[in-house]
Amino acid sequence: MPKIDGQSLLAQIQSNRQTLEACKLHHFTETEVRIGQILACTNCGGTMRLTDIGNYIRGYVAAGKPAQDIWPSWR
Repeated sequence: MPKIDGQSLLAQIQSNRQTLEACKLHHFTETEVRIGQILACTNCGGTMRLTDIGNYIRGYVAAGKPAQDIWPSWR
């Protein structure tokens, strides 16, 4: 099993977090997904797990906005 470079992994995580936080509105276009899949935002390129995207959408909807702004095929 290859050794994990912890410093490199941490740098990637921090970079992705900064990218996500700088995005004004995440957007996803996939029409078919699998549980546990990681998707990239079409606006910023940052990546998120499906569960995190679902929570993001629920917060957006709670603010009175339509889920389709973020993911047109959201059900």
